[in-house]
Amino acid sequence: MYKIIYIAGFLLLFACKETKPDATSSEIKKDSVEKSSDHSINKDKSDSYFIYTKWDHINKPKESYQSAEFTVRLQSDLDEARNIGGKKVYVNGKEIDFLVTDAYVFTPFILTNGSEKILLLQEEDESGTYGYRFYYFNKEKLVKKGILDIAPDDDTLATEQFITFKNKPQYIVPIIVADQYYDTSLDKIMPSAGYSFTIDKTAR
Repeated sequence: MYKIIYIAGFLLLFACKETKPDATSSEIKKDSVEKSSDHSINKDKSDSYFIYTKWDHINKPKESYQSAEFTVRLQSDLDEARNIGGKKVYVNGKEIDFLVTDAYVFTPFILTNGSEKILLLQEEDESGTYGYRFYYFNKEKLVKKGILDIAPDDDTLATEQFITFKNKPQYIVPIIVADQYYDTSLDKIMPSAGYSFTIDKTAR
């Protein structure tokens, strides 16, 4: 009888030991989950995208485009002394560029990612789109501007269905969504998989 009680007590003690939570194991698991979450957050931050944002108000005759934080105005201008005509680009009342180009239609798009923004100007004429001007802003300050010598090979394709922008800590990476694009500098259709270009966020 004593042997049976002894064995039963021993088995009960062993069972309790087996089911008791191991604090060290729990802490490791918790730490692993937290590290995994941190990694996901950091990954999202380094692989985020600029999002196309609709204008709140558009006045096409005056070529004025307004959003909550940005007012863009395009003004035709002629430098009679140098006999040069083009478009002046204003953001929030400040001139940021003077475009001397054969294009006579400019369609602006605003893309946002927190305090960072891209103003994308699509250049067009009767033959279609033949390039983009981009302006990178951080906290409303113009940091970088440049040209993208690309265009959709199909004029019916909406701009947001043609190109997107990945936002990395030091770079902006334009990514062509469509299968192919028209390279305006080479004057030929190219496969999008071969397109590789980065925009350094550093002002130069």
